[in-house]
Amino acid sequence: MNDEDSLSYQESIEFALFHGINFIDTALNYRGMRSERDIGSVLSKLIQKKKQIDRENIFLSTKAGIIPGDIDAQLRPDNYLQEFW
Repeated sequence: MNDEDSLSYQESIEFALFHGINFIDTALNYRGMRSERDIGSVLSKLIQKKKQIDRENIFLSTKAGIIPGDIDAQLRPDNYLQEFW
């Protein structure tokens, strides 16, 4: 769960999208929210900035119903509500 890992994830996602993969499965709790942020960065870059892929061709699945932690904000799930509500 560090910047080096995020770069690898982003490169993998970009490679997959350019090689026929169009379904991305994620959740807030994957890698302390970093996975969703990494996916968002890649999609933003490829759809909005570079216009290399079309959003309507990508399927994105995520999950809800858990209280996540946030690795970047150093928040653990057990104190998440106390910190943000």
